Amino acid sequence: MQVFIGRVLLKKILKNPHYVGDLVQGRETTMNVTNKTRKVNDQSEWITISDAHKPIISRDVFEQVQSLLEQKAKRGRGGTKKRKHLFTNIAYCSDFGKSMHYRINRKSYICGSYAKHGKKACSSHVIKEQLLKEIILDDLKKMADDLEHPDLESKVEKKVNAAAKKNKSRLQSIEKQVQKQMELKRNALQKFISEDISKQDYDEFVIMIQHKLQQLEIEKAEIKKAIAEKHAAIKTSAILEQLKTFLNFNTLTTEILLRFIEKIEVTENKDVKIHYKFAQIEGL
Repeated sequence: MQVFIGRVLLKKILKNPHYVGDLVQGRETTMNVTNKTRKVNDQSEWITISDAHKPIISRDVFEQVQSLLEQKAKRGRGGTKKRKHLFTNIAYCSDFGKSMHYRINRKSYICGSYAKHGKKACSSHVIKEQLLKEIILDDLKKMADDLEHPDLESKVEKKVNAAAKKNKSRLQSIEKQVQKQMELKRNALQKFISEDISKQDYDEFVIMIQHKLQQLEIEKAEIKKAIAEKHAAIKTSAILEQLKTFLNFNTLTTEILLRFIEKIEVTENKDVKIHYKFAQIEGL
């Protein structure tokens, strides 16, 4: 019981924005002044004042912790007491994208579709957990060696700057297209007011314009996301430092997987493809 309470308190501390200098008010509301019953408010109701006091930890570290907590929570949903194995919700069948299921008697993972429906759905894609650990660790060590290359950071920065220039040009082009569509929309309204076009024609034209604007907004969001990811790639020294810290223990843990790996795909022939969270710096 004490261990459980300790874990709850630790989780509250890890999620407390006070440690990055933020002042948060309105997290709870007193429901009854007599017995001091309190209700936890939704996060959207909180009042947050950023950088209200000197932080204890950096915001980057705090956000990394929140990301890890969120990913752990996602992995834990759907069966509160079911034991989670190391590669649960990380290892997937390469053929149909189904998650791999752990089998205790074989100490292996097999395709989820095969586990449920047999050979008619997919092949087993069976792979020993120990073999998967060794493959991942070896690849992480190779990745650490690649990141340690003296010219890597400058090469990444050159590629990022080139991509940023291209993306900036694309964003400017999209903005011009947005303005053009808005101008067409205004012209259509004027024609409708002047009764040069019918209400039906006007409505159909506006729907077409709105659809085009939505597509442009989606494209703009994708470019901005790509820009953010490319800038994150420059921090290769920080990634290397964290990676080496983990690898010093020479043991594959959930923390390593959540921090560095998006997902793992296993083929029928036991070939393993690793999707890193910083894949944009691979192949440099």
